[in-house]
Amino acid sequence: MEQATFKSILDRVGVKFLKYILNYQGEIEYQSQINDIDFNEKQISVLEEFNTVLAQIAYARFPGPSEEFHHFLFGLKLGDESLFNIYRHQCHGIIYEIIETESIVGFLSKKTVELYPSLLLRAHISFNPFHTDKTSYFPKTKKEIGEFKELLLKDTELSKLVSIWGDESFAYQFGYILDNGAVNITFGDDVVKSIIVRAFYNCCFRMKYEIGDVINEVKSNVEKLRKIASEQEIEFSTFLGIYGLRLAEVEEFQLSENCILRKIDSLHNPIQKINRTTSITSTDISSCIIIGCILELKQKVKGKALPSDFKSSSFHNDEISKTIQNLKYSLVFSLNQSYAPMKETFIDVDLPMFSLYPYFHDDRSAGGSVMTNTQLRELKEWFNLINSIELNYVKVPLKRLQYAIFGRKDPEDSILDAFIAWEGMFSESFETTFQVTGTIAKFLEDDEIKRRDLLKRLKDLYGFRSHLAHGNPEEHKLLKKENMTDLQKEIIGIGIQCLKKLLKDKELLKLKPKERINKLLLGVSKE
Repeated sequence: MEQATFKSILDRVGVKFLKYILNYQGEIEYQSQINDIDFNEKQISVLEEFNTVLAQIAYARFPGPSEEFHHFLFGLKLGDESLFNIYRHQCHGIIYEIIETESIVGFLSKKTVELYPSLLLRAHISFNPFHTDKTSYFPKTKKEIGEFKELLLKDTELSKLVSIWGDESFAYQFGYILDNGAVNITFGDDVVKSIIVRAFYNCCFRMKYEIGDVINEVKSNVEKLRKIASEQEIEFSTFLGIYGLRLAEVEEFQLSENCILRKIDSLHNPIQKINRTTSITSTDISSCIIIGCILELKQKVKGKALPSDFKSSSFHNDEISKTIQNLKYSLVFSLNQSYAPMKETFIDVDLPMFSLYPYFHDDRSAGGSVMTNTQLRELKEWFNLINSIELNYVKVPLKRLQYAIFGRKDPEDSILDAFIAWEGMFSESFETTFQVTGTIAKFLEDDEIKRRDLLKRLKDLYGFRSHLAHGNPEEHKLLKKENMTDLQKEIIGIGIQCLKKLLKDKELLKLKPKERINKLLLGVSKE
């Protein structure tokens, strides 16, 4: 087989899928040369046969792929077996064996084995509908739909989630509502697909998506559905994509009791937006470092069957918003960075049958931070401290520093936000240069000589603020010798130093800005 043909196959179906059907245990990358890969004769034979199948498929981009194309996507079933699994068997690969198939879990497990290769297909918007939530072509027959419906109706708990409105096998819905407003309503012909695909997504987010992992996750989802039907509490996870962050020495890190950071370990994850959350340090795949993480936040919730008079609901997840914000603060404090060390890229939820969230934030302008175990421990300390204290005392400076570091593209806007953060910690309604700069100098520096030098610098910087606010920063003396980027870094850095120290000072933290001035400059305590 020529290299161009092999490259074309890889581009269309992806590394994970090809390794699975060929039962190949070595490394394959998109840059790999076929002559450098130690395929055996059987694997080469299957690869050539597979290429012939690919050549027969019409890759129409508009108005949509052909029916034959979708048959291919789901394994071109031969009898009861997927062609993809037949290929794997021919290459002496083990097909996960499901012994008991009459139960709900057995039915779903058997279907998962059949569809697993298709789930591994490279996530591409014009190619694989699994990963763009265009799953209307999911393989199903009336017989299969009817069989699963009957299994649901025989189940003491799960039958509570079933609503029937006709005689056809597909004429039912399966759904629930949770305390947090999350609702899932899935119609009969999509129930099996929704359970399996969601289980697969969850495994991909956790970087463990071997066939056994997926089947175990399917079982876990069924148990969650049973608990929801019985109005018991369940645990669910929210996943957050984090661009720009890497764990240097561990695969995952327990940030708090309910929060885990997990590094993205491969450029070949089947979910596209996980791959788009990564960056690499080198174009040489053999030596590159993958930067990118997934944060998993675990929460508890109760649910129940949809009421007969159900109309609408709104899903809210305030805890994930708070976690994102506090993670940003903690990273800035532990790394002492004045630029954005991360950007969140996507949010998803592992609730049973939930579709893949379409949201993806493609602003990947964050820097790359490789965190050692020492830095991770400091991150954990800050994260738990910030989660344990009342942040309303420093709401304004925290918000303004977040804007300055994460929200502003223009250095001038960023600097102005950082100055407002200074003032939010140490100023009265009508602040003066002496109040702001004098209090910061006293707060940060104990040595009198160093404090005097710091105060002079702070006054120069704060004087620059007026020129900046009035649109003529180039006229200030600082820009005669220094550049805007360095000033931005310094001014934000001073704000970070103050906030770090303030958050650890229980007495000063609870005071109002004016009271902090009196305490630090005049030695006057709050009455």
